[in-house]
Amino acid sequence: MDHISKVLDTRSQTSYRPNGFSHSESFIGFPSEFTWMMFEMVDHTLIHFEIPADNVEKLRSFYAELFGWKIEKTPGPMDYWIIQTVPVDEKGMTVRPGVNGGMMKKQHPEHKPTNYIAVESVDDYVKKIETLGGKITVPKMEVPGVGWWAMAIDPEGNQFAILETVKH
Repeated sequence: MDHISKVLDTRSQTSYRPNGFSHSESFIGFPSEFTWMMFEMVDHTLIHFEIPADNVEKLRSFYAELFGWKIEKTPGPMDYWIIQTVPVDEKGMTVRPGVNGGMMKKQHPEHKPTNYIAVESVDDYVKKIETLGGKITVPKMEVPGVGWWAMAIDPEGNQFAILETVKH
């Protein structure tokens, strides 16, 4: 199971109405970038990042002290920490522009940081990535209640992920 799915599986839900929309499901603490994307047009922008760590506490302390980021462990059995680079309100929505992310223990020595980019269709973008010389390293997978994602590398070997959110 991928990191995002694990995080979402351990979350409870709360109600809110972003930008006047009537949808009422969101994941507590999950980056608000995903939440608003369920209601807005996709801009192909960075919406989430993940930083793997050999020693999570040491790296958590490093980034918290260096940049003042708020980094807290998520509730539940999974070892995953939410990184707030910008503050969020009581509904989990960012209060100013920015991207929040996550941190977890490295799953293997080659585990690298990952940026997640919003797309309209994972299927369409998988084809486009391959046509343009990239490679899919993790095929399309569902993130229950959020959408679908896939992992890729660009022609120079840089890892990134694409995320298509559920249309509510």
